Amino acid sequence: MSDEVDRLAEAEQKVLEKQIQMSRNSAGAQLMINGYCHYCDEVCGQRPFCDEHCSEDWHKERDAQVRNFGVHPG
Repeated sequence: MSDEVDRLAEAEQKVLEKQIQMSRNSAGAQLMINGYCHYCDEVCGQRPFCDEHCSEDWHKERDAQVRNFGVHPG
């Protein structure tokens, strides 16, 4: 029984990792450069984020939404 649960947990983890990777891959294509950071709204020129911290935080929140709700936010 334990082996079955372990296999199912591993399969679920692989699906989750795939969804997160798909989210990250599609995130760049969906972000329009508007001169402002998509996370904190600071002016950042021709980049989607003002720095690496905002980029990481934005992706973490997006990944959490995919994990929790199974869909990309609008």
